[in-house]
Amino acid sequence: DIIEHGANGFLVPADDPERIAELLDWCLRNPDEGDIIAQEGKNIASGLIWEKNAGEYVKLFEKLKEEPLN
Repeated sequence: DIIEHGANGFLVPADDPERIAELLDWCLRNPDEGDIIAQEGKNIASGLIWEKNAGEYVKLFEKLKEEPLN
């Protein structure tokens, strides 16, 4: 759900070495585009920190606590 193929990373089956090699070759042949994709991936990853996720869970639990059970 986090990775968007070709926008902020690449989705490749782990058991498909030919496809992995193709994408590595593409990155080598297209360094500017590869750098943009890499930076987008880094931007996404920088938001995936424990403190942020824990805070989101706390908000969710507080909201659920306030809602009546049906």
